[in-house]
Amino acid sequence: MPLFTIHGRDTRELATRRRVVVSEGPSDKVRVRSEGLRVVDGGAAISAVYEDELRRTDDGWRIARHAIHVK
Repeated sequence: MPLFTIHGRDTRELATRRRVVVSEGPSDKVRVRSEGLRVVDGGAAISAVYEDELRRTDDGWRIARHAIHVK
C-alpha cells in the first residue's frame, strides 16, 4: 500500500533536500552542502547531510566526490 502519491505515481517514500549551500573552491571546483529528509514506510524520518564536490570538465560540471552523513 503506498504512503504517498506524487505526480500521479504511488510511492512508499518521500524525500526532500533543503538548505543548499554552494561555496567556491580552488580553480574549477565548487562544494555543495545540503540537508535531506526522507520519510519511509511506517512514518519514520531519516535526516542526512550531503557533501558534494563538483569539478568543471570539458563536458560540463561533474560530481567528483559525494558523501552522505546520516544523523
